[in-house]
Amino acid sequence: PVMMNRNFRFSPGFLISKIKLRNAIKKFHPDAVHLQDHLFIARAVQKIANEMNLKTVGTNHFAPENFLHYLNFLVVGKSQIKKYAQRNLVNFLSKLDIVTTPTKMAADLLKGMGFSKPVIPISCGIDFKQFNPGRKGQYLKDRYGIANKKIILYVGRLSPEKNLDAVMMAFQLAYKEIHNLHLVLAGAGRKLMHLK
Repeated sequence: PVMMNRNFRFSPGFLISKIKLRNAIKKFHPDAVHLQDHLFIARAVQKIANEMNLKTVGTNHFAPENFLHYLNFLVVGKSQIKKYAQRNLVNFLSKLDIVTTPTKMAADLLKGMGFSKPVIPISCGIDFKQFNPGRKGQYLKDRYGIANKKIILYVGRLSPEKNLDAVMMAFQLAYKEIHNLHLVLAGAGRKLMHLK
């Protein structure tokens, strides 16, 4: 766990056994590897995949802006850290065969950082057996005392980078016009008490 955010975890580079990684990849014998970040394990796997002539796909979920608020203790230097993080990300992704992002906006952000290769926006999948518009969820409304109104629902981390303050302000504006609304925020995270 990272001290600034106990829900965020990462593996420091010196703890990674590249021999074990290489052996695991050889044993599994994939046609390609799919990397979900650009940190230590992903970097090691990318190098091994390159040595083994495996195709590499990377889905970028990272935006430097999303971690800068964790550095509020810094008086200066945030803009330099942001530029370094962007260059670091672009450099890593440039080595991959295919790059995807969950949204077109995220793809555009990568382009804005100077990433010049094609980026394919591919939405994260939804399990329609579990998340089905036909299931009205009345039992959840009853359980949590949610009024029988139109619901605006957010499910995810309650973290600063999710900008939930803006969601709540937008809800207040919408509520002035449409009183038949209810906002539900479901999740846990650093901003839980602030949002309450």
